[in-house]
Amino acid sequence: TIQTRPNGYAIDVDRGLVDAHAFETKRLQADVRLKAGDMDAAAGMMRDALDLWHGRTALEDVLTEPLQGAATRLDELRVAMIGDYTHLLLWTGRSEAVVVELSHCVREHPYNERLHGQLARALQLQGRTAEALQILRELRQRLGGEFGIDVGTDVAAIERLGIRLVCDLRAPSEAADLPSRLPATTTRKVLIHINNTNPILD
Repeated sequence: TIQTRPNGYAIDVDRGLVDAHAFETKRLQADVRLKAGDMDAAAGMMRDALDLWHGRTALEDVLTEPLQGAATRLDELRVAMIGDYTHLLLWTGRSEAVVVELSHCVREHPYNERLHGQLARALQLQGRTAEALQILRELRQRLGGEFGIDVGTDVAAIERLGIRLVCDLRAPSEAADLPSRLPATTTRKVLIHINNTNPILD
């Protein structure tokens, strides 16, 4: 129904019929399942929430200034959920799905280190180390060239792991040419901590 307000009109609809409210509800439900240790259920709810999105940004056809703050908040929540969702996929061994999910996202968010790091790690797990290193190299160049900053420690650790993997495939004489700062341990793994914002090496 349409209601009259002092500053205009308002449409009264069921909250469950509004995608923004449904997104928030599914996000909270996913958090509950995650805390209960049910990762598959949490991942499914996150996927359902992300599938509610249409278009590149929230409210992209709405130009009303008062709604821009709400749109920005929804966009930030979406990007955060994409990171949480791909965390879960990596944790449960679905690296191929991570590549599918993030290959496009990193182009939309060219400075997001978390998404780039997760995509690179997923590619490494599929044996596509060269592609992973290229993605991280481009991110490093982009951040350095445009802002004069370097990648964070988590992304740098994933990059070192990729170089280590390449090193292990080379002849000893070739491997000797790599920087001495590389970690000596060749068997390392990335643990995806669900309650952390970034993948770290253990």
